[in-house]
Amino acid sequence: MKTKIFILAFVIIISGLCVSGRDYSGPDYLRFHKDFLEDKKDILEFIPLRDTVYILSDKYISISLNEQKAVLHYRGDSVFTYKISSGTSRISKGVDTREGIYTVQLMARAAESRQFNNCKLLWWIGFNLNIGFHGLTTNSYYRHLGVKPTSHGCVRISREDGEDLYQRVSRGTPVLVYDSIPARIFAFADKSDFRHNKDIFLMKDSRQQHKLLEQRLTNLYNGEHFLKNKCRIFLHQDTILRPGGYPVGDGLQIPFRQLKPIDLKIGQLTRKDNLKINAEKNKIAGKDSTSVAVN
Repeated sequence: MKTKIFILAFVIIISGLCVSGRDYSGPDYLRFHKDFLEDKKDILEFIPLRDTVYILSDKYISISLNEQKAVLHYRGDSVFTYKISSGTSRISKGVDTREGIYTVQLMARAAESRQFNNCKLLWWIGFNLNIGFHGLTTNSYYRHLGVKPTSHGCVRISREDGEDLYQRVSRGTPVLVYDSIPARIFAFADKSDFRHNKDIFLMKDSRQQHKLLEQRLTNLYNGEHFLKNKCRIFLHQDTILRPGGYPVGDGLQIPFRQLKPIDLKIGQLTRKDNLKINAEKNKIAGKDSTSVAVN
């Protein structure tokens, strides 16, 4: 009997670990059904907040380097998933595909790589200077798609998927490249959501905005998003970002709870009146206030 109870307990524990081990690595991590949120608002207390870039375009691409996949997201929740093989520094002259926020800059049905013996690149979709999606004329790279990074820096994709993606996107389509859990994500928005004199649009390239976005991440890591990140960041559908992009940050550094203005007020009240309140309590109880620890 004891053996059966032990086995049953072991199965329950393992099942719990499997459930808790779900992958929340993509931008869909914070996506919940609206009706569910209305009934389960308390669940938000346990979801790490992430900084958001609100986009006005009708679609965007997310690239998960960890999962070796790219997803084309449409406004209205339609998605198309593609297997990829990203760049790696483990091969000669190779570099890791960089995380960041980009936009599609250049597109061509066929291009050539001068760096690698005029190699023919099919369905070229460049988003960070000489880094972009492309297929190859050979088939040997197909076995690595969706499995592991094998390119010199670009995002390899099958010729079939490359053509499909090429037909669906355009110059200016936002691209989010992340490894595991980004601290910054995309969300669809409308022009009417933009608050003049308060929110800002991302510019093509701005050192000032780079510093602003870095500071926003620091505030997020410190649990001060609601206290210091007052404006919202928007990306216009006609803006084509220059090479380099903007940072996505590390979602693992974000605390589960962000401070709110009310927390400061409560904290100030506690620090100011704590000794007095405890002294009064001790006086009523007939105790020496100096011998009681302050909470």
